[in-house]
Amino acid sequence: HVVDTARMAVFEAAARQPLAGLIFTVVHAASSDDSWVDGVVETIERHGGEVCFVRLHCDPALLLERVTAPERTRYRKIKDPVKLQGVLESRDLFSPIPSRESLSIDTATSSPREAALWIVTHYRLPVPP
Repeated sequence: HVVDTARMAVFEAAARQPLAGLIFTVVHAASSDDSWVDGVVETIERHGGEVCFVRLHCDPALLLERVTAPERTRYRKIKDPVKLQGVLESRDLFSPIPSRESLSIDTATSSPREAALWIVTHYRLPVPP
């Protein structure tokens, strides 16, 4: 896939740069995406980079409520609750990535700001000025 090749090139370029940081989001489907995740981690670690996983999650009922939010349109995300329900039933999107440490944050009980602070604190990340 062209998209996967481009993503890997970005990961590799970022990992080669001292003090570079890259935030990347992905919907992880257990089993089917595990080898892709392993490839990303291997690519980054081969160049001395570090991967810090954060699992953002909430109850599926809340996802079905949120899916119709207008801001999702600009990001070309699923906007139809019926379509999302089908994806939730056909893929395991709630399991953590196996054999990887992951900070887990429930987005139903934390604001984006709180989540960001927990990530910075948990992984001891530098805070930009």
